[in-house]
Amino acid sequence: MLYVNKQLVPQSALDEHYHRLRLEVEKELDGKPEELIHLTTLEHAKNYVIEEALLDQEVNRIQAHISSKEVTEAFQQMLDMNGGEDAFKKHYSKADEAKIKAEIIHQKRKEMLLASIDATVPETSDDAMLAYYEANKDKYMEPDFYHASYIVKIVLPDTDRAAAEKGIREAHRRLASGEDFASVVLACSDNKEHDGDMGWFPKGAALPMFEDTLDALKPGEFSEPFVFTLGWSIVKLHELRKGQVIKFELVKEDIRSLLAEDAKDAAFRQFVEDLKATASVETK
Repeated sequence: MLYVNKQLVPQSALDEHYHRLRLEVEKELDGKPEELIHLTTLEHAKNYVIEEALLDQEVNRIQAHISSKEVTEAFQQMLDMNGGEDAFKKHYSKADEAKIKAEIIHQKRKEMLLASIDATVPETSDDAMLAYYEANKDKYMEPDFYHASYIVKIVLPDTDRAAAEKGIREAHRRLASGEDFASVVLACSDNKEHDGDMGWFPKGAALPMFEDTLDALKPGEFSEPFVFTLGWSIVKLHELRKGQVIKFELVKEDIRSLLAEDAKDAAFRQFVEDLKATASVETK
């Protein structure tokens, strides 16, 4: 049995968190011995319930004031979401109502405690935001954009593969002889929509084989015929617009939110660690 500051932690709470965390630990320790997975999950679950117990004890110690109006409104909201007062009375007693209202008070007190921890975090400075931006510019890069066209010969299970290959190579011969790409699309491609023009699209939007081929081209060049998932293709790169770093002013508020959340998480972790430092934890 686990005791936190001489208060018994229900085994059911430990079991609940053990089962909740088990799958996550199995993924992290994939292929490791079962005993290690079990002990790691148990340690995580134990740490979780200890921290939860300490927070609950701190909530009960502070006893922040919650008005009867707040409790009544929260209870009514719960009723409205679960069929109303008549439905509640069919299944629950006055004692149940009192227990639920006590849980509402405890939850609201916990929310107040967490809010008070957040309030200790100072405003994120412009210098901190700019420093983060400078150190993480790779996160604020626009992708490269391609403007390309393609010719395709689709190969399905009942397609004459030799004829498809012959068709794509004939298209390449005509391009190599200087014929206009759009004209060859109309004459040879199985998809003539927009004369084969794919328009502008960001890196990552097309099939990897297409993008790898485009990356090897200079604007104005067309590729050799290549095989992809649906058959044969030739691509032409019209233009390449290299991704630029997004200006600081455009991402400043996102960075502010990110750093503020990180600071709040750090403040919460420190608060919990301070509670644990003075806590009595026993297993009997």
